[in-house]
Amino acid sequence: MAEYLNQLKSDEFKLLKKFIHSPLFNNHIRLLKYFELLNSLYPEINKTNTSQKEIHKFIYGRRRFIRRNIHKIESDFGKLFDRFLIFLESGNDETRDNLLLLNALRKRKMHNRYKRVFRAMKQKQEEDQYKNDKFYLTQIYLEDELLNAEFLNIKDRKNLLIRKSLNINYYSVLQNLISYSQLILQQGGKRADSLKFPGSMYKEVISYTEKNLKEFRSGHHDIVIVYFAVKMYSTLDDKYYDELMKFYKAKKKNFTFETTKNIFVILSIFRRMKKFENAGDYIINNRKLSGLYDMIYNRTDIYSEYFSKGREMDDVQLLDVVQTCVEQNKKNWLQKFQETHGVNFKAGWKKDGINYILAGNHFINREPEKALRSVAEISHRNNNMFSDSRMLTCLILFEMKDFEYLKITLRNFRKYTKENRNLSKLRRKVNQDFLKYFNGFMRIYLSVSIRKKQEYESLKDRMANETISVYFREWFMRRFV
Repeated sequence: MAEYLNQLKSDEFKLLKKFIHSPLFNNHIRLLKYFELLNSLYPEINKTNTSQKEIHKFIYGRRRFIRRNIHKIESDFGKLFDRFLIFLESGNDETRDNLLLLNALRKRKMHNRYKRVFRAMKQKQEEDQYKNDKFYLTQIYLEDELLNAEFLNIKDRKNLLIRKSLNINYYSVLQNLISYSQLILQQGGKRADSLKFPGSMYKEVISYTEKNLKEFRSGHHDIVIVYFAVKMYSTLDDKYYDELMKFYKAKKKNFTFETTKNIFVILSIFRRMKKFENAGDYIINNRKLSGLYDMIYNRTDIYSEYFSKGREMDDVQLLDVVQTCVEQNKKNWLQKFQETHGVNFKAGWKKDGINYILAGNHFINREPEKALRSVAEISHRNNNMFSDSRMLTCLILFEMKDFEYLKITLRNFRKYTKENRNLSKLRRKVNQDFLKYFNGFMRIYLSVSIRKKQEYESLKDRMANETISVYFREWFMRRFV
């Protein structure tokens, strides 16, 4: 028990003391004595080697040592502690507690009180605009509870059974769609065929959702959102992205904070997926991604509120924002992004992240010397951050026409990519592809061949056919002239 007691916060431990001293929960004097010993050792309980004989002496005094007495006390105390944890959880979830209350009132045939509590819960459900899995589960439990009541007539029961089956269907649809979206992401966005395994209900669930999509749009927002997530991830078709964006703009006033955040996450994943997997028109995708980031981080305060709750932004979010802004030449946008969200960068790479943003902003504003100074301050601590910063360094040095330093940078970056064992396979491929195409671009750029235009076209085609998008690809495209 020692390790569990040590995990209690000080206020929880004080509450445990009151719990154990309450005759309602404990009337065993030996358990009180046992807790008295543990209390004297808290918060260093598990660091104190108290033998069973010492415990026995503290509880039983000079009586002969019997090992089974200690085993019995420790077992009984464990059961009491379990009851305490249940007690702690009581009150944390009002809906669950009210469902337990309904069950207790029904069993004791306290019908009037039962009806008042039930009406209050039903009214709260009717006012709830956020129909997520918790909503449907609560509705199913409520209807199940009411079906067990004694005062319902046959007509009421028939209507309830119809309603209950409907909520079970909706809950099942939502859970299946969530599972499908997660499975597709785990597969790396490799289309929906992987979901059509034996026994899968994928086709039926999608068909049912599409058939009832009009009704779902009116009040079952989570089902609509996750449905579009599945369609986007499995087809990489922009029409579903545009429809979901249209749905968000029409319904956003009715969305909770959580719903809005989920939509932004889904939209961002899809756009990054398309860009990364080289699907569709790269330039159009980049423009849409840029517009999405502007909406998420500047024109709404959803992420400011999300990060204000102690959460931190991960490096992938930051790096993609910088890359997109560099490719789109979004002047001064990065500066506003840092001012708003810089406090939420993870501590491990915060300083490097700020330097990377400064470098990107200086590069966009055609201040290569300042950009080079900022990018030179970035450390090796974060592999993704350092790799992207080396790529940006290559772009900066090219704009400065410092080809000697650029050759050294390319050579060092190649060595880093080859020898750093901490790089993931995916990160290594990203670095290698960038090096391959940047070196190819430089050979053509510095050559005196009269076939430059054809060579650029050939390099562009090879880049466009990569399975993974080449980083800063749009920057390359602007120079293939």
